[in-house]
Amino acid sequence: MESGSVGAWLDVADARELQHLRRLVVSVTEPDEHEILLLWVRGRVVAVENVCPHAASALTDAKVSRRTLTCRVHGLSFDLTSGRQRRRPYQAAAGPLTRFGTRIDAGRVQVELSPLP
Repeated sequence: MESGSVGAWLDVADARELQHLRRLVVSVTEPDEHEILLLWVRGRVVAVENVCPHAASALTDAKVSRRTLTCRVHGLSFDLTSGRQRRRPYQAAAGPLTRFGTRIDAGRVQVELSPLP
């Protein structure tokens, strides 16, 4: 179970715990300090920066449905595969989610340090 390119990987969580809880927020200090929201979606690990690109609010309580993440603050939705906003005509434009490559190695979730394009 791997997504992303080959690079520097950081061990961040237990895969069974994530699978059970469905989401975890982890603090990462490399290369700079930020929070990453880990999601267990349809048997895969998805990792995004824990901040909505629209209003800089945390995505910890965001609604996840299939491949869509919806921020509870303003209702903006994002495609978890591409990171792009699923914009409705009446919604403000927002930049894409910052996504990270993920893999599971020996039962541990690892996140690629460099964001995906």
